[in-house]
Amino acid sequence: MDVQVQRTFVMPPPAAPSAEVPLTVFDLAAPTYHVTVLFAFSPPNPTSQALLDALAATLLTAARLDRGGPGARPCHVTGEGGSGALVVEAEVPSSALSDHLPLPPSPGLALLHPEVTRGAAPHVLMLQINRFACGGVVLASSAHHQAADGHSMTTFLHAWADAVSADGLHVDRAPVPYGPAALVPRRPPRCHGRS
Repeated sequence: MDVQVQRTFVMPPPAAPSAEVPLTVFDLAAPTYHVTVLFAFSPPNPTSQALLDALAATLLTAARLDRGGPGARPCHVTGEGGSGALVVEAEVPSSALSDHLPLPPSPGLALLHPEVTRGAAPHVLMLQINRFACGGVVLASSAHHQAADGHSMTTFLHAWADAVSADGLHVDRAPVPYGPAALVPRRPPRCHGRS
């Protein structure tokens, strides 16, 4: 598969004040690697600019992970202190998407998503938009597991799809509350049991 990278850039984080959000106990229990998912779409497809505009409107995972020094609690740095999302635009001019479907596990699949070097990837979210000669598209999403679980990435990808397919960019999905404040134990605790 001949994948030709057209451009690579960083989608900046949202223009909001920086904030440090400590990782929850669930984040800390998650593995410290990126999870990559490939989505294949047959034509017609939105333009790359429409995908990028929708990404800018829905980008919630533009944070960066900060491990801090010894004894410091790891956290997400959000807002302007985030690292943004790495975006790669590529073309596969020599073949149609149907020539590769279904996408069987193979070394060639690695060309369809950004290279992830364990422990060295500064971006929590990395995306690659691959356009095939037939107009088909493969979108690759690679998110750090401690920053994005299955539910949060599904919410993000649905919001991104809604923004692309909507007239104009009005995203009506509110982000899921995050951080220690979202996981406060009940006060006073309630215990139920049989005596």
